[in-house]
Amino acid sequence: TMEWINSHNERMLNTLGVRYNYDFNVNTDSSLKLSLFTCDSEAVSYINSKKRELTEKIDSLGWKYKKYNDYLNKLKKLVLGIDDVIYDNITESFNWKNIAEDELRTYIDGLKKEREKLEIELEKAHKKAFGREVEKISVKNDAKSEYFELKNKADILLNVLDLTSVLEIEEHEKNLIDSKVLAVTGEAGIGKSQLFANEVKVLGREKRCSIIFLGGLYNTNEPIANQIVKECSLDCSFEYLLSLLETIGAETDKDVIIFIDALNETWNKNLWEVYLPTIISYVEQFKNIKLAFSYRTEYKEIL
Repeated sequence: TMEWINSHNERMLNTLGVRYNYDFNVNTDSSLKLSLFTCDSEAVSYINSKKRELTEKIDSLGWKYKKYNDYLNKLKKLVLGIDDVIYDNITESFNWKNIAEDELRTYIDGLKKEREKLEIELEKAHKKAFGREVEKISVKNDAKSEYFELKNKADILLNVLDLTSVLEIEEHEKNLIDSKVLAVTGEAGIGKSQLFANEVKVLGREKRCSIIFLGGLYNTNEPIANQIVKECSLDCSFEYLLSLLETIGAETDKDVIIFIDALNETWNKNLWEVYLPTIISYVEQFKNIKLAFSYRTEYKEIL
């Protein structure tokens, strides 16, 4: 099965022709999103880099932060003690921020109380410096100096409190990692085919199973699922093909990724309106299969 999949993918990449060049790949925001969806090595590296980013940020803080050295040192030590994630446990990173804040709760609560006091003092100083109650210029200037000094302290404290947010896996990142289906859309020529083709190669290097189908090859009015297996010269149903991919996913304990590139290039574009939901429902029945598909922006209304 894997030999056939590899041969099939090579044929599909060759069919793309000039639209795909493996030697030319730009690491874009879209490629990171796709990596998070597939949970490839780039996604794992990106997630783990959040810990390094935080420790480097702590190290870069200057003498103005000396007052908070105890907290900063404990936070850095805690982060260094968190193991890197791999494909198998990447979702453990979702809890990193909470782990850090729970461990340092006493410190953080104290910092928050300090900030509340500073906010009250800031409000008073602002009123005195910029309000109409005080008219004497010298008094106002002294109040302004006090205000800006307090504001500087408040900004420093806010930066300290915000440090743990560096560890946070944002909601859209969690969604990409957890999702079963990803739609990639955009104008013609922005590199959607390149994106998918390159990811097939990446996953192959990482001994992951993926399979790519090209919308431009489906040129009849038959159901898309039927056209897919026919174009592949397979004597089976689309559901059976998925069951084979599911078996590979279960044996390797890694998701198999199905890519369908350029839905809009299918001869009868309206077929996807009917059959895309069916294909998605098939995929959602399997634990170890994910689906990514692409189409041009103007095709969205049909879908």
